[in-house]
Amino acid sequence: MKHVNFLLLGTSGNGISSLGNTLLGQTCFKTSSDLHATENIAVKGSSALRGDCRITVVDIPGIDTDNKNIDALKSFKALIQEALRLCEDGFTAIVFVLQFWCRYTRQEQETLKLIKATLGEGVITKSTVCVFTHGDLYKHESEIFITWCRGQKGNIQNFLAECNYRCVLFNNKTKDVMNQDKQLEELLKLATETESYTLSHFQLAEKERKSLEEEISSPILAQEASMFFSDMQTKLKSLEDEWTGSNKDKLDLLSKYQEELLKFEGELVNKNLKPGNYINPFGSIKVLKVNIQTKCKLAESEIKLESLNDQFKTQHHRFNRNSSTRATFPARSSTIETTERFPQETKSFKRQNDGRRSLREENVRSYNLQKARGKGNDQSKDTKRCILL
Repeated sequence: MKHVNFLLLGTSGNGISSLGNTLLGQTCFKTSSDLHATENIAVKGSSALRGDCRITVVDIPGIDTDNKNIDALKSFKALIQEALRLCEDGFTAIVFVLQFWCRYTRQEQETLKLIKATLGEGVITKSTVCVFTHGDLYKHESEIFITWCRGQKGNIQNFLAECNYRCVLFNNKTKDVMNQDKQLEELLKLATETESYTLSHFQLAEKERKSLEEEISSPILAQEASMFFSDMQTKLKSLEDEWTGSNKDKLDLLSKYQEELLKFEGELVNKNLKPGNYINPFGSIKVLKVNIQTKCKLAESEIKLESLNDQFKTQHHRFNRNSSTRATFPARSSTIETTERFPQETKSFKRQNDGRRSLREENVRSYNLQKARGKGNDQSKDTKRCILL
């Protein structure tokens, strides 16, 4: 028995779930009018035999490209992973759904861009069939549908050419069994021309997903980076112009700013914002790092200078206190000096007295001798005078 697996993709409101029900021949999927916004899950439905094959359809909620952010991209990626889990053998064809009577808009182009970025650049060329819904509005009865497709211009022409004009018109409202079977047979025939899409293809498309993530994230991250840098520069300028606290507190605050900068740099690296995407954030981070490091060194120098100044004041205070103590007790120093000089002065005085005593004794002997010999009075007077000395 032949098994055919279809993955239905397209913009919200294009009749994706209605197409799924038509393919299965029964109501398995809720249409957009019944589906609540919170029901954002991939749904699998299987039909009974349709001809000689069993058809399995996985319906993914319509893609909302107006909500273009990294969370929407991750949500769509998760839906594709869930769809591949539901069909482990992969999909015979990816079915991209358009409305016949609506213009091919920028939203359709963004949807295709998201599909190619998530499933791989070659998914449209190799694995996609385009189904136009609202076939009941096709009034070009004299022109077969494929001829109408080849005659289109502009962006839709580019898309149809990219999928090699694998196009089919579906009328989900028809109750005519023959028309239903004819539509299905045409789709199954086109599906045989496609390359199956499997988990291995999805894994190989990781590079394209990363690229789209960067493209979506860059403007947002660039804006966040710009605001962060502006705020940090304002803080540093305020610290330079208005700081009245201590240098230690200033150094602590600069260290905190440095930690914030390193944390933000790590976030940018994790989010894959690279130089050249809108701004060069890492160049700005480098400049801020140098600025903060310079201010840290200046603060450290000021702290060391304050420490040296405090040491000098302490030593100066001790010196003044010691000088004051010596000035309060001057007699002690004089007493010590007098005591140290006293023995020497005593010895000198004793020598002088001994010398005078010897001289007197000498004069007395001389006087007595002259007196005994009967010398004159003048000499006696001189002798007396010498004795008195």
